[in-house]
Parts: sequence; structure tokens; C-alpha cells
Amino acid sequence: MDFGQEVTIRKVKDEDIPAMVRLFTSQYRHHVMENPILPHRYLDLAVNEEMIRWLFENYDGVVALVDEEVVGYMGGIIVPHFKGTGTGIYTPEWGHCVDSRYIPHLYDFLLYHLDQYWRDIPYYRHGISFLGEQNHVMKHFFMSGYGLSVVDGLVPTSEAQYTSGKYEIRMANVYDWNALIALVQDYGDMARSYPLYLNLHPEQLVEELEEDLQDPLTTLWVAERNRKIVGILKTTEACKESCTIVRDRKTLGIGLLVVHPSLRRMGIGTDLLKHIIRWANQRGFERVTYAIETANVAGRNFFFKYFSPVCFTLIRYFDDRVMENRRNS
Repeated sequence: MDFGQEVTIRKVKDEDIPAMVRLFTSQYRHHVMENPILPHRYLDLAVNEEMIRWLFENYDGVVALVDEEVVGYMGGIIVPHFKGTGTGIYTPEWGHCVDSRYIPHLYDFLLYHLDQYWRDIPYYRHGISFLGEQNHVMKHFFMSGYGLSVVDGLVPTSEAQYTSGKYEIRMANVYDWNALIALVQDYGDMARSYPLYLNLHPEQLVEELEEDLQDPLTTLWVAERNRKIVGILKTTEACKESCTIVRDRKTLGIGLLVVHPSLRRMGIGTDLLKHIIRWANQRGFERVTYAIETANVAGRNFFFKYFSPVCFTLIRYFDDRVMENRRNS
């Protein structure tokens, strides 16, 4: 590929990091202009340097230079049992960036050189997250064998509606335990089958439920009708299940949304969400975030009805026989 200039790609050095930080911060600034609801903390060079420095001090990464100017970089986190039994690599949305003059083809060069470091792990899948407006780059990755896996979205709490819904919404308590377990296990059964195929076991879901009830940063909400619990929504101030760029002390995350299987499409999820947005607004949160597995058709439709997508995660699976043979060759 001819960029009109010679591109040098090598392993990241400490001296490269300030320029890498500036490159990502500039790209994020453009993203905020398109999506003003995004947290502004990632416009801070110091915040971004801490993340980027951590990544490249702990994992391999490469940088692209033209006349000693940093025009791109990429790295990734090694994740055991990533979307399966094998090891994978995950590149967060701040773990890569390419100068707009060299998009999208410089990504191919970066991945080619990174593969020389990653091949001995070995890795069987690669996930990579993109800022929401990078459609042209994502299209290039789609054509290179990647598929869409997760979308993160935001809704501003300023859009809170104060009309009452059809269902009573309240915080869950220990007396709801049996109803919560039943709904969560129904969700697990659904998640392990078509079209999601998520590795969620009943015991794991119950353990997480117990932890949620004790976590001061997590709140479980229930929707009731005629004293029967028909839906659950989990909110978290930690937002650990979200992409990095939405995490902020002014962001409230939705970690789980479950509606009784026989009562879907009856407005239960909508009532839960509207209540949470009001509650978040009253407590000073500026935005609510939700990450959806895009294979979840019903959840996807709900997501795009209320949330503006700001981060997309793509994933590519590799033939394990090929990856094993490369390591041994």
C-alpha cells in the first residue's frame, strides 16, 4: 500500500507515548463534538496518558511513524477465555488510533506487525472497539472478517420524563429473592440459546445476584404489577461492563435488564428505563449508559429506540488449528 511516504512501524517506546496520547485525545475531541453528552474527562491528556501508558507498559504494541511523526499505534490486552475457551486479544477504543490521513489501510500494517508479537501466545480471536463516528474504519474491518459484537450507548438524563407508567417501579429487597432468581434464571436460559449463545450458568447468575444486593455501587430495581415482579433492571455506578469512554462519576450504567418471557413488548422495560433516567437525573448523573450484545434482537431494538450509540466493538475469530500450528512452527 502506497501512502506517498515511507511508513516505519516498530515496537512502542516510552518516548512515543506523549504523541500517541495527543493523537487519541484529538480524535476523542472530535467524537465529543459529534456527541456532546460524552464525558469530557477523556479530553484530559493526563487521564489518557495514564491509560495508554499502562497498556503499553504491560502488553506489546506497535507505533507507525512518518518522518519521525507518530501517525498511528495499536496494542491489546491478553484475555484468557475470551468469548470461548481460548485466549484472545482485546484492543480498547483508546488502545489504537490512526491519523485520518492514513485511514483505513494503515490499520492493516499495524495488525500485520502486531501479529508477529501475538502469534506465540497464541490467540484465537481479536476484539477491537471503535469510537462511534469511525464508520469508514469499521467498514474496512467488516470487509477484513470482523463482525459486530457489542454496542455501547448513552441517553442524557436531561431527557427524563415525569409521567407515570403502567408498572410500579421500586428498589429490590431481600424479600424479592425468589422472584429475582426465577427471572434471572429465565434470562440465563434465553441467553444460552439462539441467537445469543452466551456462557451464562445458573450458579454464576445467582452468585452475581447475591453480590449485587450487597454492592453499595449497585442497585436492583423491580417492576411490579398486581404485586407480581415482572421485570428487573440493575444500575451500577462502576460501569465495569461498559466501554471506557462512557465511564465517569456522572455516568450511571445499566448492567442487566430482564423482563418476564411472557410479558415482553408490553412496556415493562420502557417503564423501568424511564424511572431510572428520572432517578439518575435527580441524583446529579448526566447520562445513563447501556451495552447491548447485538445478537440480542429484542434487546437491540429496545437499545436503538432510546440510546445513541457511541462505541462499537467488533470481533474476529480465527481457526484454532492455524493458530496452534503457527506457534509450533
